[in-house]
Amino acid sequence: MYSLNIGDSLEFMKSLKDGSVSATITDPPYGIGADANPIRGKSTHHKTNWDVAIPKSEYFSEIFRVSKKICIWGGNYFTEYLPPRMGWIVWDKGQREFSLADFELCWTSENKAGRIVNHPRSKSLAEGNFHPTQKPLKLIYKCIQFLGLKEGDTVLDPFMGSASTGIACLKMNINFIGVERDPIYFEIAKKRVEQAVLQPSLLTPANTACSGRLDSSASQRSFITDGELPSKARGATRRR
Repeated sequence: MYSLNIGDSLEFMKSLKDGSVSATITDPPYGIGADANPIRGKSTHHKTNWDVAIPKSEYFSEIFRVSKKICIWGGNYFTEYLPPRMGWIVWDKGQREFSLADFELCWTSENKAGRIVNHPRSKSLAEGNFHPTQKPLKLIYKCIQFLGLKEGDTVLDPFMGSASTGIACLKMNINFIGVERDPIYFEIAKKRVEQAVLQPSLLTPANTACSGRLDSSASQRSFITDGELPSKARGATRRR
């Protein structure tokens, strides 16, 4: 099951019960102007000033309230909101002295030994360049493994972007709830998830359940999925 929602994730999270999601795995805005950085693809990514500041403290408070476990990429930008923890994940990009960072950091809620993920920047490009701060699926898999998540758990991403977290979760038979406020990136996320669900090579058979309804209002629109594919795919479908 997955639920893709467009709107303000703060308001969305306020509608959730305490500890209602198994984990939050997310990559909030860093406040570094990534959408205007030509190295990150200024000509291919639309500029809407979504990265001019980090989220307010209320967003992090809600993440902690609704989540049992947490991974936050770019945690080094949010240290004023995050308590000290041992379990950092480091993405080693395998390239030195480039104009962008050699590595990136992910804060986690875990008090256990930190880990390094070696994944060359060049391999990331093979997954497409849909968002200037898009994370490779390998990093999301590591977050899922590091947090000890299992089939049937539910992951929230309140800063969904192009839905890489959602695709990784669906591939591992984990439920996903994503929220994105930018309508252009929401449409990109929806198309990527729908494509992943419709391509058996990208998902395990249990994840081929998908149909949707669109719920619209002035403040929040949601594309909610929980159903079946057309008959040609139902043989591999399992409802949660």
